[in-house]
Amino acid sequence: MSEAPAAKVKIERATILVLERDAAVRDPLAAAVAKAGYIATATGSLEDAVRVLGQGAIPVALVPASGGDAPVAETLRRLREARAEVQAIVHARGASARMVRDAMRAGAADFYDAAAEGPEALGAVLARVGERHATEGLRRSLLGAARPIAEELLRTVVSAERRSLDLEAAARGEPPDGPYRVLIVDHEATARKFLGGLFIAEGLEVHDAVDAAAALAALGGGDIELVVVERRLPGADGLALVHEARGRRGQIEAILVVPAGSPESAASLSEMGLCAMIEKPFDDVAQIAARIRYVVSQHKRMLKAQRYLDAIKERNGDFLARLQSFREKLEKIEGG
Repeated sequence: MSEAPAAKVKIERATILVLERDAAVRDPLAAAVAKAGYIATATGSLEDAVRVLGQGAIPVALVPASGGDAPVAETLRRLREARAEVQAIVHARGASARMVRDAMRAGAADFYDAAAEGPEALGAVLARVGERHATEGLRRSLLGAARPIAEELLRTVVSAERRSLDLEAAARGEPPDGPYRVLIVDHEATARKFLGGLFIAEGLEVHDAVDAAAALAALGGGDIELVVVERRLPGADGLALVHEARGRRGQIEAILVVPAGSPESAASLSEMGLCAMIEKPFDDVAQIAARIRYVVSQHKRMLKAQRYLDAIKERNGDFLARLQSFREKLEKIEGG
């Protein structure tokens, strides 16, 4: 049994834009378009053609190879700006090889030489280009429908991986948000004890250091998520210590302890790379505890999201790479 021929995608009764300044050429072209079974919209002005394209779903435009309001390359560019998916057929009466080459380089879908091919051949050219336009439109539609499917698939994969990671962490006996360690750096033992107590009350692992040297040793000995550091350490600047800590572990968060009435202010927190500031003496315990609770909660959420992201990338690298490639191709197609 022979195979049935593949079904062709057609444009039925489509409107074809005919652009030609010379009415003696334009009118026969419009008549040939109508005879081929299409609706002809004819104009002699490029500006009018751009306006018409912007207003209606016109799939194909007949464009003069020469003698128009602009060179063919500029004309095609203007038409595509008005309607990105329009297919342009460049027409002429007696075409040179250079004329055809320049038109195709400019992005024409086809070339029609009225003198060489005759009006009857225009129908076949229109059908060929129209079929190409309809097929491209179908492809765009299918790709557009594929985007939400791909995004939903990604969300499903991420959700499943997050559940899997949570179950694995629970099986290892780890806290739901992962381990969280705090380093308190202050030359006063009472300050270290007070602040440490607030963090311990939140169920966190606390380390302390009396000066910058001890703090750097602690940072080198293990992962620290949060540094609470006195601004005026003996022989050192607490802010410089924060920058050093960040150099060792980029995701570390920092709270600066400053004397009451110091020139530092909340307005400069982001400039200094800090998430919060605490003033000495520690008079308002409830406020300090609330600030600590908020900082830790936000930072835990960010770290957890980053852990998820890193693990998902590691486990699904090939899938994510293919999905990204698909997105880029889709954006390129949608961008015309």
